[in-house]
Amino acid sequence: MSSLDPKRGLPAYDCDCGFCAYWVRHWRRVTGDRVRYAPYQDILAQHPEVQAEAFARAIQLFEADGARYSAAKAAFRVLARAPGRGAGLWLYRRLPGFARLAEQVYALVAGHRGAAYRASRPLWGAERYPPSYHLVSWLLLRLLGLVYLAGFVSLASQIPARS
Repeated sequence: MSSLDPKRGLPAYDCDCGFCAYWVRHWRRVTGDRVRYAPYQDILAQHPEVQAEAFARAIQLFEADGARYSAAKAAFRVLARAPGRGAGLWLYRRLPGFARLAEQVYALVAGHRGAAYRASRPLWGAERYPPSYHLVSWLLLRLLGLVYLAGFVSLASQIPARS
């Protein structure tokens, strides 16, 4: 189960944590088949170099080249595989102080997962889905149609009728 696709990597998360499972379900929707996720409980024995406490404390990302990333850096690397989601990793790598702040925020949230989970549900709903612009597109097209209709009605009233 831990065989790695060179392009996908393998993030391991705590499936017993409601907050972790909630966000991994969202990440799956965002990353699609670009990432394969696994509960750390299922792969713990395959990675004896990582202590169970490290798995329980933060997400662990195993890359095909043998590299392992943890916490905020791992999260940003996973999300960077989704189209349009690479800004966090770019900031993590290039903006001075951002990596340290991101790791501190990650540690704060990880230390209070229960409260973070209880806050996530009212903020984003029982399940978080990637944004959809179907309603906005539908409204925009109908409003654009009304604008054209108003323009043609106005033009018709301004063109003199020939007898």
